[in-house]
Amino acid sequence: MPSQSIVVIVIIVFFGVIAAHLTALRLINSHATSLYQKRNATDLKSYLEKSYVRRLMPAYNHGCLMLAACDIAGDASGVQEVIDDLLDIAAPGAQRNDLAARAINYYVSKGNSPAAHSFVNQLRIKGEATLCDELDRLVEIELDGSDKYLDEMTSALEAADSSTKKRLYSLIAKQYENRGDTAKAKAARDAARTC
Repeated sequence: MPSQSIVVIVIIVFFGVIAAHLTALRLINSHATSLYQKRNATDLKSYLEKSYVRRLMPAYNHGCLMLAACDIAGDASGVQEVIDDLLDIAAPGAQRNDLAARAINYYVSKGNSPAAHSFVNQLRIKGEATLCDELDRLVEIELDGSDKYLDEMTSALEAADSSTKKRLYSLIAKQYENRGDTAKAKAARDAARTC
């Protein structure tokens, strides 16, 4: 009988610890999200640096919030440092795809082609060749003024689903813009809105 009591107590304690951890994580995420929504970079960074937040929050999620805080603060070197750290901890698949989107969007918003190319090369070293081919195209179009994928992307429209068509039309519009053909760029943007 006493051994059964010990097993029951251990199970209760185990589930109690898990419940406490999940509750703490929800509270941490809620507070961090609130600071982010207020665009309060200083307080968000301070909060994320607290030891209990670092211990309880998953490393990738913590890094993404720190990336946002550095971006809000206009801390370009901080953003780069966090991107480099995230590249080391991001798991292949969904996390690397998410990081790629965040990093490339940041570099495009800042017009930083060298950093975007460097990021793609670092990602390629991690074994993400297919993703990197797509990112190379995006960087060349958005930052380097390329229009060399125009025919390929126009041909791909026929077989594309609606979300892919929207993305393709946006990239086609940018390539026409890079060529200086504003009328065709506008037509492609209009087509993207109707997808």
